[in-house]
Order: sequence, then structure tokens, then C-alpha cells
Amino acid sequence: MKKQQWVRKWNSWVDSRPTLPGVYRRKEGGLLVRGRAVDPKNGATRQVVRSLPDLTEPEEARLWLKAELDSIRKGASRPTNKQPERFATYAASLLQEKV
Repeated sequence: MKKQQWVRKWNSWVDSRPTLPGVYRRKEGGLLVRGRAVDPKNGATRQVVRSLPDLTEPEEARLWLKAELDSIRKGASRPTNKQPERFATYAASLLQEKV
């Protein structure tokens, strides 16, 4: 029986070979998925790397990864941080509220 080799990738200890394409077993338990897809909005390649500690079946993890990559390919927007309000605008609105 071949001894399992662990390597440090994506900030986690994973098996040296994927169980399924894009699905790796974690030393700590669970699975890690990794995939890339082209975002149609800007043409950039987006990478998905997610640790799924609760999953034990590689097929479930592969389905999760496929759904995530499909949403990127369809152009689903990722959450963006709202730009903070300029201080001058904030100060004016604060003064207006207090008056």
C-alpha cells in the first residue's frame, strides 16, 4: 500500500494528488477545492480556493466547485465593499441632522 504524502498548498496540508479534478483531501479532515474560471465582465481569470471541512465525499465537493465556477462564468457579481463616504459629505449630513 502506498504511503500518503501531504504537501503544503493553498495554506493547508493536502494530499499530493487530487482525488477528483480540483478536489484534494485535507490532512486535518474534509476536502479542499480549487478551480479557475474566466469572468466575462472583465476577462480576468478568477480563482476559487475553498476549504470544505464538513464534506467527506469528493463528488459533493466537485459539484460545489462546479456550481461556483458556473456562477463566475455566468457573470455573477461578487460582493463589493461599498466605498466609504467622503468626510466632507459625512460632516455636512451630520450637521444637517443636528440642526
